Amino acid sequence: MDTGSSREEQSESDHIETLLHRDVYSPEEAAEVSGIPLRTIRSAAFRGDLKAVIVGHDIVSIERGDLLAWLQDRD
Repeated sequence: MDTGSSREEQSESDHIETLLHRDVYSPEEAAEVSGIPLRTIRSAAFRGDLKAVIVGHDIVSIERGDLLAWLQDRD
């Protein structure tokens, strides 16, 4: 009996659950937890639509509250 697939699904579920409880995300994590493409997250941050900590040309972090507010504004 191959349970590899269900373990992977459980691991992915645990990973998302962990992300949901974080206060700060990397752009990649924000994309993963929101289901929004990374390119869209990055563009919104650089445009100033999504509040983020940006150093030079790098998005360092996005706070959960800022991500949630941006997602609500998109609706």
